[in-house]
Amino acid sequence: MGRAAAVWVLNVEYPIPIQNLYYLFLCAWNRFEEGQAVDVGAVDSPELYDLFAKVLAGGLKHLLRRGVDRGYVPVQEDLSRLRGRVSFRESMELILRHVPRLNCEFDELRRDIPANRILKATASRLALVRGLDKELAHDLRVLAKSFYDVTDVRLSRQLFRQVHIHRNNAFYDFLIKVCELIFESTLPEGRGDGYRFTDILRDERKMARVFEDFVRNFLRLEQSQFRVTGLHLNWDADVMDEQVALLPSMRTDIHLENATRRVIIDTKW
Repeated sequence: MGRAAAVWVLNVEYPIPIQNLYYLFLCAWNRFEEGQAVDVGAVDSPELYDLFAKVLAGGLKHLLRRGVDRGYVPVQEDLSRLRGRVSFRESMELILRHVPRLNCEFDELRRDIPANRILKATASRLALVRGLDKELAHDLRVLAKSFYDVTDVRLSRQLFRQVHIHRNNAFYDFLIKVCELIFESTLPEGRGDGYRFTDILRDERKMARVFEDFVRNFLRLEQSQFRVTGLHLNWDADVMDEQVALLPSMRTDIHLENATRRVIIDTKW
């Protein structure tokens, strides 16, 4: 298999420049180009929640300038003229009450889609984080109001799974990843009137995945000598042996390979 091995270690005991953490996440998400549209150079605070507030506010402003995504949303309304499909039960109730309208069901192109609901809810949630810079909190509240025609919702993991990313709304992928990270890093205060931001850098399982993705994507971007993949290693054992199934699987974090060499990289946060 080759003799080369490497270990990349980042120790969180030492202070990391706040902008470097932002670029680490961008590279891990493979969204470096989209993330550069947001200027984080003016963030003086060492707190992550101020960084993410700046990123989210800048991203929302960029999105509002270029145009907010829309989608077809099922609508049911009482109308004076026929549109779409008539809901007979509701329409009969209108007729019995002598209301000259029909209840119609139709699809309409609106901004009230899951992705925009997440952006609005996250901006409102982050604005309530204890200790957040007052100007950033104000910006987030104003930006949330810009989505006046989007339904107010409570953030949940299920809501994030409803988002559909395609080629025409690729910038949303970056913003939704930021929102998901904010959602996972904020906990309600005991009094129910705000949120506190957890230290995600101390979450070893989450940050281990992020750092591994960062190193993998960094190597894909910055070198061309090796093909970058993951690798599943097989045990040198008889496949008919029942005890082989009890052995742990061997998967490399990062595997570099070309015609003459293999390199195994093990990342540790």
